[in-house]
Amino acid sequence: MKLSRRDILKGTGTMMVGSVVGGLAFSGQGASSGPGQQGGPPEVPWPYKKLDPLEAGESGYYGFYKGACCYGVFEAIMSQLRRKEG
Repeated sequence: MKLSRRDILKGTGTMMVGSVVGGLAFSGQGASSGPGQQGGPPEVPWPYKKLDPLEAGESGYYGFYKGACCYGVFEAIMSQLRRKEG
């Protein structure tokens, strides 16, 4: 199948219109309307929580093998915060 420039522009335009309509449909929902959230977001700046560096290192090491470098770092920090803060 040979695609013309016109076909590509039509497809791209259709995708853009769909994205805009979808974005407008979901823009009316507030940040606090998600499942499990009660009330509004926490006050900024968030309180400091001390993390265990040895536990973070081990969690990051195993997290690397689940999803690579960035995943390991994120998992190391967020897993501890999830347990401490909920």
